[in-house]
Amino acid sequence: MKILKPVKRIVLGLFDTLGYSITKKSRIDSKWINVTNAIEHNSKDQMDKFYSDDETLMNYFDRERIEFYKEIVNLAKDRDIFSGVQSIVDAGCGTGHLLYYLQQEFGFQRATGLEYSPEAIKVAKKKFPHFDFYEFDIYKTWNQKFDLILCTEVLEHLLYPDDALGNLFSMMKDNGRLLITVPNGRFDTFGGHINFWSPESWEVFIRKNSKNIYCETGLIHGNSANYALIKKEILKNG
Repeated sequence: MKILKPVKRIVLGLFDTLGYSITKKSRIDSKWINVTNAIEHNSKDQMDKFYSDDETLMNYFDRERIEFYKEIVNLAKDRDIFSGVQSIVDAGCGTGHLLYYLQQEFGFQRATGLEYSPEAIKVAKKKFPHFDFYEFDIYKTWNQKFDLILCTEVLEHLLYPDDALGNLFSMMKDNGRLLITVPNGRFDTFGGHINFWSPESWEVFIRKNSKNIYCETGLIHGNSANYALIKKEILKNG
């Protein structure tokens, strides 16, 4: 069975080279897939409805999503971003599953999850009571700073991603690190997303908003997702 992953990567890479992508049919209710009003879809009311639907959540956390979380774990390991980290936050944590998979690899005891939807917070607290979860508006400042901030699959949902990114910067300690992912806009067709960054436009967005500090961008998950790793350290030539 271990041979399947390399084969999958080769197939996805071939399709990417040809300009195609493979989309797996979702088992989630069509009302969450066939979205025509992104602003309404991303409202707190709609998010609460999504996270309070047990069947929808069960289908949402399929093998593909778990593989995505594990790729983030591998990226964190490859870039050694947990070295010396004491405080960790996942901004836009959903139900807290990413923190769980990261804990399995890195063994930290405490972490914070911040989420816009109160219903998501309820689920997260029930599933992972050893983490601290709080309701959070990414457009507003937070009164605590962290060594490591995670923000995965969030900025594509926002009307003002620049403002959100600025707030994430304000939550970073000196020498802190920020790891962000968003879908690759060349393949992303979900109507609930507001921003569709290609790898090139993603790099421009990150570098424009991260002047004079270290930032790295790239692709993961069969090139279906952009990532950015930002370190709050002044560049010598900056």
